[in-house]
Amino acid sequence: KGKALVCQKAEQTFCNSPCGITDQFVCACGEAGHALLIDCRPPYATESVPLSDPRIALVVADSNVKPQLSGSEYPDRVQQCKDACAAMQAAGHSE
Repeated sequence: KGKALVCQKAEQTFCNSPCGITDQFVCACGEAGHALLIDCRPPYATESVPLSDPRIALVVADSNVKPQLSGSEYPDRVQQCKDACAAMQAAGHSE
């Protein structure tokens, strides 16, 4: 987990990219044949979930769209989510 958090901080600081944590956690904590369940709230609990059930099919598609967090609306969405969480907490919701 520590490596993922350091990588996120580096991407945010040196690349000026307001990225989340999922990519870094999957790279640092992922296991072959498993999905990674991540609670994106500190202390960032994770759980490896086996994908061994033959009824499960995983489809990966490449849209050929290059991700662009810097200069996109992503920072606005992050702030909107933070504002919504703060409003919900102020209204008495715990999570």
